[in-house]
Amino acid sequence: MAALMRRLRLLLGRGAEGEAAAPDWQRYALIGAAIIVALALLVVGFRLARPGVLPGTTLDGYAVGGLDEARLGEVVDALAEEQAEEGVEITAVGDDGATAVLRASRGEVGEAIDVERTVTRVWRRGRQLNPLSALADHLRAFGGGVTARSVRELDEDAFEAWSAGAHDELEQEPTKGDLAITGTTVSVTPPEPGLSIEREELEERTLDALDEVGAAQVEVPAAEEPPDGDPAALRALADEAERAVSGPVRLTREEAALELSAEEVGALLEVDWDGEDAALAADAGALDDAVDDDLREALETDPVDAEIRLSAGEVVIEESVEGFDFDPEVAAGQLVDVATAEASDGETPREAELDGEVTEPDRTTADAEELGITEQVASFTTNHPAGQSRVQNIQRMADLVDGVVLEPGEELSLNEHVGPRTREGGFTDGGVIVGGEFQTAVGGGVSQFATTFFNAAFFGGYEILDHQPHSYYISRYPEGREATLNYPNIDVAIRNDSPYGLLIATGYSATSITVSMWGTDWVDVEARTSGRRDVREPPVEHRDNEGLAPGTERVVQSGRQGFTISYTRVLHYHDGGRDEQTWTHTYRPEPRIIERNTSDPEPDEPDPEPDEPEADDDAGADDDGPEPDEDGDGA
Repeated sequence: MAALMRRLRLLLGRGAEGEAAAPDWQRYALIGAAIIVALALLVVGFRLARPGVLPGTTLDGYAVGGLDEARLGEVVDALAEEQAEEGVEITAVGDDGATAVLRASRGEVGEAIDVERTVTRVWRRGRQLNPLSALADHLRAFGGGVTARSVRELDEDAFEAWSAGAHDELEQEPTKGDLAITGTTVSVTPPEPGLSIEREELEERTLDALDEVGAAQVEVPAAEEPPDGDPAALRALADEAERAVSGPVRLTREEAALELSAEEVGALLEVDWDGEDAALAADAGALDDAVDDDLREALETDPVDAEIRLSAGEVVIEESVEGFDFDPEVAAGQLVDVATAEASDGETPREAELDGEVTEPDRTTADAEELGITEQVASFTTNHPAGQSRVQNIQRMADLVDGVVLEPGEELSLNEHVGPRTREGGFTDGGVIVGGEFQTAVGGGVSQFATTFFNAAFFGGYEILDHQPHSYYISRYPEGREATLNYPNIDVAIRNDSPYGLLIATGYSATSITVSMWGTDWVDVEARTSGRRDVREPPVEHRDNEGLAPGTERVVQSGRQGFTISYTRVLHYHDGGRDEQTWTHTYRPEPRIIERNTSDPEPDEPDPEPDEPEADDDAGADDDGPEPDEDGDGA
């Protein structure tokens, strides 16, 4: 140090006597070096007195003075976590004041504190290699303190992804407003303009805001797009809604009524948008759910067909009646009309007759009239003894077929129309033929109706689709021109091939059954029947019956001849056409059945004469019944 002082004096021209003074430049250099050394020594002294972070140092506003380096690292770690959650608020502002706000955090935007570099930056304050800078920081520590900023870094990929999403979220389409109805409260959301912003502007302003410490506030200019809706129209719609929920609504149908309280009306109402236009509507599905089964049944009625019937020998047409179905779409529209037409006092319902779907009957009065059923075109009657159980079956068949109307081209099958003959269906026991022998079964006797029906259709000129004569001839019926029935395989079926409607009318007395065909006379019918041919005598069958007296016998069934016969129908149509149809049928010979007891008679008793009744065409059953593999009901 002494040598340095001597050198300094020489440089300053203050050397010892006899010593020459140094040049000027050397003097100045030495002075500068001395100053630097002095400052360095001063800084070293300060650092020795201040081993931690300079006193009074703040980092992003937080006091960190005096902390050792390890503790400083912990503080910066905590600060990094805290600042990652600091808010960033972006506000898009339109020309007329419309705004859109988006909130995020610095971490979501992609910004983070570089902890290591930040610690290094703070720790180096007062420890710089440049003694002037270091001394300046120490002097600042004596004054207002040292202010430090954290070192921040931006993840560009994360920032790009965030800015894209923020741009899409801040941009808004224009809205047309809305109407909400809660109970009886109507609230209006007015139309709002749309906003359009530039993404580059958003990014630039956000980056500028991130340079500041604390929560970042970003304001981005936006171009406004006018709203789609008309506020005045929406307000008028709100007025309609307020009228609608001002009280109850009652929609009536004859004695029934659909009643809705003001709250129920409000729950059903909604706004139906058609582009920019809005209208008040009611939810048809919800209204349909509100109508329970009992109310629906009370509101709805089935259509009634026009009835064509005979009265005092004249054709009478009972007029048809339209039906009514509850239609939720129609009712929903009517509800809105009635509810918005006028306001209620809160208690008095607005009323109207319920609109719905009118259902037309299958046959209207006009349809019935167009069928042209005006006169009797054919009729046929067969007779039977009174009081037999089979008569009930014949008359039950007549009741079920009476009044059937066939339009031109329609068909009728007796089996399909009547169905199985059962006791539950109103039928009882009657005569049938099984294996050539007369027996009884449920439904026996209905073939007499089938024969009567067949002959009425035969002479009416209508097309015969299906029929089958009995296996054994029964004398009360025309030879060949008759029919038997068995459900479901033996049927009588016809088709109305006339240009007019066909009404089938039946009538009966205790001893007869009549079937008549009514329409418009359209054909003349000529009937021919051939004589019998290939006549065969009945076979004789013997059966043992121990219940008879020994050596006696009894005729159970007298038997009838079998034969073949043909029957022809010639049709002379009024339009000049002609047709001829011939059917041929072979009757099997009905066996003669004799029961006997072949045991020897008691001694001294004469053999009795056999009990053989005369053949009686009207005795027993008068119908064919099921062969084991062929027939059925037998009537």
